[in-house]
Amino acid sequence: GRRGALIAASLGGLAVAVLVTAFWLPQTPLGRIAAALDPSRGTARERALAWGGTIDMVTADPLRTLIGYGPETMLVVFPRYFPEELAPLPSVANIAFDRAHNEILDTLATTGVLGVLALLLVVGAAFWAGLKSLGLAHNRQARTAFVGAIAGGAALGTWLPRLLEGSWRFTGLGLILGLLLGLAIYIIVRCATRSGRPLTPDMLLAMALMAGLVAHLIELQTGIGIVATRVTFWLFVMLLAVNTVRQETHAVEPVAGSAAAPSGKPGRSTRRRREAPAAPSRGEGQVVPGAHIAWALIVGLALATLAFDFSTSLAGLGMRALSVLLLLGAVWLVGAILAPGTSTPAQFSQRLSIYTFFSLGWFALFASVHLVLSRAMGAEGEVLTSFYMLQLLASLGLIAVGLVRSRLGPGQRWAERWVWLYPLAGLAGVGLIFFLGLNAIWADVYHKQALAYSDAGRTDDALQYYQRALSLVPRQDVYYIYQAGAFVKKAEGTNDPETRAGWLRQAEAALERGRSLNPLGADYPSKLGLLYRIWGDLAPNPEAQRERWSRSAAAYQQASALSPQSAQIHREWGDVARALGDWTTAAEHYRRAAKLNPRILDHHLLLGDALLALGDVNGAMEAYRAALRLDPASALKAKENAVANAPNDYAVHRNLAVLYALAGRPDAAQTEAGKARDLTPESERPAVERVLAELKR
Repeated sequence: GRRGALIAASLGGLAVAVLVTAFWLPQTPLGRIAAALDPSRGTARERALAWGGTIDMVTADPLRTLIGYGPETMLVVFPRYFPEELAPLPSVANIAFDRAHNEILDTLATTGVLGVLALLLVVGAAFWAGLKSLGLAHNRQARTAFVGAIAGGAALGTWLPRLLEGSWRFTGLGLILGLLLGLAIYIIVRCATRSGRPLTPDMLLAMALMAGLVAHLIELQTGIGIVATRVTFWLFVMLLAVNTVRQETHAVEPVAGSAAAPSGKPGRSTRRRREAPAAPSRGEGQVVPGAHIAWALIVGLALATLAFDFSTSLAGLGMRALSVLLLLGAVWLVGAILAPGTSTPAQFSQRLSIYTFFSLGWFALFASVHLVLSRAMGAEGEVLTSFYMLQLLASLGLIAVGLVRSRLGPGQRWAERWVWLYPLAGLAGVGLIFFLGLNAIWADVYHKQALAYSDAGRTDDALQYYQRALSLVPRQDVYYIYQAGAFVKKAEGTNDPETRAGWLRQAEAALERGRSLNPLGADYPSKLGLLYRIWGDLAPNPEAQRERWSRSAAAYQQASALSPQSAQIHREWGDVARALGDWTTAAEHYRRAAKLNPRILDHHLLLGDALLALGDVNGAMEAYRAALRLDPASALKAKENAVANAPNDYAVHRNLAVLYALAGRPDAAQTEAGKARDLTPESERPAVERVLAELKR
C-alpha cells in the first residue's frame, strides 16, 4: 500500500541522486559520458547548435510553429537559419542539414506543434497498451495517474532546460526524457502498490516491446530516423496493441450455450473462462518440413538480393569481389545457425539437408538466370529488375505456403482448402503496391544502378538509367543534379566544340528543370555556377569565357542568398571572381570561406594569393601562416605543383617565394623571387618589387 509506494519512491529518488552525482565525477564511466554530452564541446556542441537553429527556424513564423514546413523541407529552409558558430566545427564541413538529429525537433520542423502532439499521443497509447498487458492499467484512476505522470514529466523536461539554460534548443531532448521519467515513476509506484502476479508469455512480450520502444525513442534523440527504424517503431506499436487486444479477448469470455450462474445481485451474470482445446502436438523435437523450407527460402532470398545489389559493381573489383563472396557465405552460415532447432543428430542432419538444398538451390536458380540475362542475352536494367521482382514475389508466396503448412495440425487439414487464397491475396497486394506508387521504388533502383555505372566510368549507361528514373518520377528534383553531372562528364570527354556545347546545354536544362521544382534549394544555383565555370573554361574565345564566368558569378550570388553559411559556395564564387580578374571580390569570398571552414588548407592559400595580387602583403602572410599551421608539407606541395603546372607565370613563383620565406627556407625563397622578377611584365613590375622588398624585411 502506501508504505510500499513510499519505499519505492525513496529508492527511486536515491537512484536518481546517485546517477546525478556520478555524472559530476569525471573519473567515473558516467562522468566520462557526461563529458561527451557537454554542449560546449565536441559533437554535443554541434547537436546543440543545430537544435538552436531548428528552433529559430520553427519559431520564425507562428503558422509554421503550428503546422511545420512539411516533409523533407529542412534541407531547403534550414540554411537560412544555419548558426554561424556551427559552420567552422570539424564534422559539418560542406554538410547540408536535412535533419535536426532529434526526433521531436524533426517532427516539429515538418509537422509543427500539431504533429508533435499526434506523435506523443501515439507513444502514450502504445505504452498504455503495454501497461494493460502487464496488469498495471485497468481502471479510470490508473489512466488518470498515467496521463498525469507522462504529461507532467514531459512538461518538466520541456521547461527545465529553458529555465536552466535560457533557450528552447534542448526542448526535444528534455520532452522525451521527461516523458520516460514519468513513465518510470508510474511503473515503480504501480508495482509497489499492487500484489504480484505470475508472468505469462504475453506479459514477457509486452515488456520486451516496451523496452524496444523506449530504446528507439532514446536513440532518436541524437540520431536520425530511417526507414528500418521507423518500420520497427510502428511494428512495436502494432504488436503492443494486438497483444493487449488478444489478452482482453481471450481472458474472460462467456461459454457458448451455457446458462449464466447467479451472482448474488439481480441483473448480473458471471463469466467463465473459456476452456481452450489443447494444441495438437507434433511430438518432441519433430522436424517440421514446412517451417524449415520457409526459413531456407528466406535465406535464399537474402542471398539473391545481395547478389542483385552487387551485380552491377563486381567486375574488375578484385579483392572487393572476394569480400562480397565472403559476405554471402557469412549470411548463409548465420542462417544455418539461426534455423529452427532440433535435438537429435538425425533431426539435425535432416534440418541441415533441407536448409542447404532450398537456400542454395533457390540462390543458384536466381544467380544462373540473372547471369544468362545479363551476359548471354545482354539484358540490363528493366529486364534484370523485373526478374528480381518476379523471384521476390515467388519467394514470398512459397514462404507463406511453407509457414501455413507448418502451422497445420492433424485436426486442421481443412485449412489447406483455403491455400488458393494466397495467390489472389498476393495479386491484390501487388495491385495495391502499384496503386500506391511503385514508381518511386523503381526509380530509386534505376538511380542506384546509374550511380554504380557512373562510378565505373560507364557514363552512357548511367545516363540511360538516370533518364529511366526521371521518366518514372519526373518531379524528383535531386535526380536532375546527377543527370547534369553525367552530361558534364560527356562534355569533358569530347574535343568537338559543337558536341561539347550540346552536352553542356543538356546539363543546363537539367539543372534549370530541377530548380523549377525546388526553387529554394541552394544546390541548383550552385551547380549552375559550377557548370558555367566549367563551360567558360572550355570556351573557344575570351569573350565567350567572360560571358560564361559572369553567369557563373550571378548563379553563385543566388546560391549564397539561399545558403549564406556555405563555405563551399563562397570558395567557388571566389574562384570565378579570380578567373574574371576581380581580386577584391575573390579575396572577400575566400576570406568568408576561411572563416566558415578554417580547416580547409586551400581556403587560406587562395586567400593569400588574392591578397598578394591586391598588394596586401601583411594580410597574405597571415593567410599563408594559417595554411602552414594546418599542414606545412601540403601547403608547400600545393604551391610547388602550381609552379610545375604554370612555370612561366610570375605570380605563382611570387606566391611560392613568400611561402618559402614563411616556412623558414630563405634560399629557396630567394630563388623563386628571382624567377618571379624575371618573368614579371613591365606593367606589373612595381607591384611585384614591393612584395619582394617586403619579403626581404
